[in-house]
This record gives sequence, structure tokens and C-alpha cells, in this order.
Amino acid sequence: MRSFKLLILLFLITGTVKTQSISRLEYYFDNDPGYGNGIAAAITPGVSVSTGVTLITSALSEGIHKLCFRAKNTASRWSETSASLYYVAGTLTPWTIAGLEYYFDTDPGYGNAVAVNLTASSDVTSGFQVNTAALSSGIHQFCVRVKNEKRQWSQISASLIYIAPRPLKADLVKMEYYFDTDPGYGNATEVIIPSDSDLNEAIPVNTSGLTPGMHKLSVRVENIAGRWSETASQLYYKPEPAPSSDVVNMEYYFDTDPGFGNGTVIPVSQGQQPEALVALNTTSLSLGIHKLCVRAKNSMNRWSTTSMVIYYKQDQTALPITWIEYYFDFDPGFGNGTQVAVTPGNTIAANVSVNTNNLGPGGHILFIRTKDTHGVWSETSNLAFYSYAIRIFVESLYDPATQTMHKTQNETGDQWTGEVADHVLLEFRKHASPHILDHVYELEMRQDGYCYALLQGTYTDDYLVVKHRNGLETWSAVPINTTTQLFYDFTSSVSKAYGDNMININGTGVIYSGDATQDGIIDGSDMAMADNDAAAFSSGYLVSDVNGDGLVDGSDISFIDNNSSAFVGVAAP
Repeated sequence: MRSFKLLILLFLITGTVKTQSISRLEYYFDNDPGYGNGIAAAITPGVSVSTGVTLITSALSEGIHKLCFRAKNTASRWSETSASLYYVAGTLTPWTIAGLEYYFDTDPGYGNAVAVNLTASSDVTSGFQVNTAALSSGIHQFCVRVKNEKRQWSQISASLIYIAPRPLKADLVKMEYYFDTDPGYGNATEVIIPSDSDLNEAIPVNTSGLTPGMHKLSVRVENIAGRWSETASQLYYKPEPAPSSDVVNMEYYFDTDPGFGNGTVIPVSQGQQPEALVALNTTSLSLGIHKLCVRAKNSMNRWSTTSMVIYYKQDQTALPITWIEYYFDFDPGFGNGTQVAVTPGNTIAANVSVNTNNLGPGGHILFIRTKDTHGVWSETSNLAFYSYAIRIFVESLYDPATQTMHKTQNETGDQWTGEVADHVLLEFRKHASPHILDHVYELEMRQDGYCYALLQGTYTDDYLVVKHRNGLETWSAVPINTTTQLFYDFTSSVSKAYGDNMININGTGVIYSGDATQDGIIDGSDMAMADNDAAAFSSGYLVSDVNGDGLVDGSDISFIDNNSSAFVGVAAP
């Protein structure tokens, strides 16, 4: 149960009540209960009031709230309502906390944000006023974190707030927001705001209908005269659901990979999903095309694959964009590129899924351009990259007669569309021990064994590591250089794997199947998993379904049994 919070405030009530004695002081949180219906504060009547007020906050939910004060004089005239933001911390951490700080928008670094005075306690619930005086009008991200007695910091708890522009601050009657497409004034999602409000408002944003990727959040307010403010917009990224409940860190970066752990932090608490929206700082980006890259790390210090979307930054003074298209290498002519679904506007949040499967290995250039409402095309922005290819076969999917793999199945049919047999992970690990991970890619493995990666950089002395969901982790025999070697064929010989650690099927190197537990060895633990699922008549796209036919049965157990009898395990440098 939340304990009460004690906050001492000094008030000098002036303005419309200055010439009369103040007879009542009251406050409320969030919604105005009406004049005289707020919570009364004990005062000594007088022309001015300076008093300490104990706030009753036990009924407040965790998060950001609006604290409002007003006074009434002996002539029964009320002052204007004085408003400020008030934050109620939740259970940010089970620690005994020794410090709490907050900041807006840009993280100044641990210990450099606005400190909040509190008493060290294992009760982490705390209430405090938030100073918004220096904020410009528009959307801002409010971030809070706590520190324990060992100087360890918690993850960030983030909320959105909106500061109304002047001169519309007075007599505001409506606030609304929308994502991406403007539905028209008065038709967006309405946010209830207190009457007589000088708006510093927390925005309860509903993100349940948003798809993962980039989105533009827009907010505006209307005053009593029917005048609308300019629309404030901010780009956000909605992360994919965390790869597992064991995520402890997420981060993003634009264009150049700063290295694992060096990206911009995405708030996430261990065992929970990341923040519903992540504010993207694009102020330092040049106009044109950019790569937004996002990844996660689990408690075993293992990083996920990097999710990438294309972001196109447009000149805000230009006419609204109505069309965006891309092409590779050679210009097909205006309007003949691959069209990208885009919401017309000055800020483009385009979730571009770039298909590189038809590109050969080697260097390529991605071109993007836009067209405005007058039909005028922009200059073409470009991004150079490398397409890298590997070829692999997985034992349980491989048909030596056709030298292809069959498609994996789920309960209703093919798990993947087109010619995709399954997905694999491709890791680039440094040559020198302990073989630090440079990057990991999730690739479509086609039925002919070819997999293509759009590289985030160049790797000059890295081992390739292939991981299939129930195949044995397989390393390249030697380190590779992607600037000179753009294709690695594991299938040409078992010698292409480190330690010749593949099965030879009619002269073709094939990755061993059966490591359902992904512990690096095919043994009784894999057998137990498959045996239990077979006994339960389990079906679907399961790791225990080694041969990928959608059913767990004796045919899957056969692969595991054969390879465990041969003591098959990972061979790595």
C-alpha cells in the first residue's frame, strides 16, 4: 500500500484576490472537482499565505499527475488556478533507494539530472513536484530513475507530457492527439483537461493499435475562442515485442553502429516489455536517408538480432510529401521505383522493409526520393551497403536427391512464405579469443540454401557462426573478410566448418540437426524434450519438431538419437 507523501509548499497568492483576505486554500489532482470541492488546506486567513501543506496522495496511481492550487477571498472571488506536475513513483526497483532524479528528453548522464531529496528507504513510492518552467511548448519525454546505496541505477521510467504554446495557454477547452495520419481538427483522440488550465499536461497515449516501427505522434489544443494551436509532432519508435521475458537492456542508434551497449538506451525493466513508445532524437541527423537500428540484450549478456528500418528526414519547410519510392543501383525512372506506404506530411516516418534477396553479393546503393503535393520530386538520397551471402543446408530439412530443403510447417501449413525453408541467425565474431560478437543477423534460409544479409558494416577478420533453431551451432573454418570475400559456401565441403564439424551427405556439407535445447550438444536433454512433446501429440512450429513437418514424433527423435550416439557437439576455436 502506498504511504502518504509529505510535501512542504510556499504559496504567495496574488492577482485577483490580493486586496482581500484569503479565506480558503484548496488543491486537487488531475480533474477539477469544481470550485469549493477541492481538498482544503489549513491556513490562517490574510492578504498573503505562506504555509506548509501535507498532500493526501494515497489514492493516486503511479505516474505523472497535475497538482492544482487556488484560493478564495472574503468576497468569495477565486484566484486563477496554479498548476504544476507531480510525479508518484511506482515500484521502480526492490532496492533500498538512496537517490532519485529526473530529466526531460535528453539523458544528461547518471547523477547529472534533477535530484529529488528523499530519505533512504525500501519503500520506493515517492511523490514530488516537477519543474517544467524551462520547457518549450510541445511534446516532451519525462524520465525518472532511482539509485540504491551501492550506487547502482534502476532502469528508466518514462512518460509523455505536453506543454501548451502561448498565447493559447489560457482558457483551453480541448486537447487531442493522433498518430501518423491527421483525421482533421476535432476528430483525433481527445484528452480530458482541467478547466481554467495553464496546460502542462500528461498525455495518456494509447499505443495498442500501433504496429512495431516508426510513428509520428501529433498533439494540439483548442481554446475557448475556438482557436487551435499549431500541431506539435515528435517521432517515436514502437519496439517489436521483446525476444524473451529475460530482456534487461534495449538500445537504438542511427546509421553507424557504436558497439553493443553504446547505443541510446530504451527504457525496459527486467522481465517486462520495453516502453510502448521510444522518443527518437533526430535533431543531429542530416536531411536524407538514415538507418534506425534497434536491439535487445538478455540476462545472459546475449544480444538479439538488430532490427532495422529506414528513416527519411525531410526539410520541414518543404511542401508535404505524398509519395516515397526506392530502388537499387540503377534508376528505373521517376515513379517506377518500389513505392513505400507513407502518410502525407513534412515528417516522414516510413517503415521500409528493404528486400535484398534478389541482389547478388557485393556492394550496392539504395536510393530514396520523394514527391510533394505539387508533383515536384526531391533530390535522390542514397545509402551504400554490402549484401553478403552464405549457403547452408540443415540435415533434417535436406533432400539429397534434389539438393534442396523442404519448407518448415506449422499447424496449418507452411511457416514461411515463398521459397523460404526456415530462418537462421548469422553471427560475426572476432578472430581473437574470446571471439567477441560484432553483429548478429536474422536471415531467411531459402530452399536452395542461400541466405542474404544486408550488412550493418564491414568485418575484416571475423568468424561466421550459423545458428538454426534446432540445428547445431556451426562456425566457419577460418575468419573471413567481407570486403574481399562476399560469399561463403558451407555446403561445398565439410571442411568449410571449423573442425570439419558437419555431416557429409554425398559430398555436401550439411549442418547437424537435433540440438533442440540449443546448449551446444545433442544429447539426452534434447531427446527428453522431443519425447515429451511426442507423447503429448504436440504440433506446430516447435523446436522439438526437428524435421519441420509440423508434428513431433518418432522421426524427430531419430535424428536426435543418431547424433547423440555419435557424441555430436559444437566445435569452435
